[in-house]
Amino acid sequence: MEGRSFTSENYRFGFNGKENDNTVNGRGTQQDYGNRIYNTRIGRFLSIDPITSKFAYLTPYQFASNRTIDGFDLDGLEYATFTILVVDGNVTEISVTKDYELKNEETKGPGIQYNYIYVNSVENTIQTKTEFKKNLYGIYQGGENPQLPKKGQNPNKLYDDYSLEPIDEADANAKQHDLDFDLDNLSGLSGILDDRSTPANVKYIKNAKKIEEKYKRQENDAVTNKAITKQAVNASTFGKKWFKRFESLKGNDENGNKKTKLPREVGPKN
Repeated sequence: MEGRSFTSENYRFGFNGKENDNTVNGRGTQQDYGNRIYNTRIGRFLSIDPITSKFAYLTPYQFASNRTIDGFDLDGLEYATFTILVVDGNVTEISVTKDYELKNEETKGPGIQYNYIYVNSVENTIQTKTEFKKNLYGIYQGGENPQLPKKGQNPNKLYDDYSLEPIDEADANAKQHDLDFDLDNLSGLSGILDDRSTPANVKYIKNAKKIEEKYKRQENDAVTNKAITKQAVNASTFGKKWFKRFESLKGNDENGNKKTKLPREVGPKN
């Protein structure tokens, strides 16, 4: 609308947080996204998407899946980037960008980034918040598993989310362990030490052993169909070691069976 402006004339950035190139066709008609230049007049990038092979159903010049009004095109600097749009206190949209191959030179490394965009329609303001969380390995091994709010609810109320694909067989084993825990409402250290967690712990241990054996035989990873990496084996061995220790604390062997105690020898009475 004429006479209204969200920003001052000296503000260099657009709504996606990208710098406007004011030297081309007037103010804000072109933006620098790092890997590509975006033309705001036609809603298209000026070069093809470097990971276009993963999105064959979209034109390689598209912006934010052709949602030029409410879409946000991210850099793909992590395994996954969640964007949560919050309007007047409630979540209205959740989107994800995935780059499992970490091709960008500026990548922060394996992990998940959460980008929150808060819109206040009454005060006509937009605020953003970014969080980066890295797990022990992959997406699911460790205590920083993906969590998301639900659409239509408070953004601070989070729920476990399993929509992301595991990065390899070791990560898939960790994801399955988490899903098995959820069946009995188990979590954290108390859940691992709970007797109900023994079947899930034993399953993890057995799958970790399979991964170790496949690595020795130079067999391919069941998820990636590529050679199993040393990092994946190390992650599996690490998890197996600790679950075996926790089962031992519960008096079980690695197969979940109670250890038998040998009777004390009784000598002749005097």
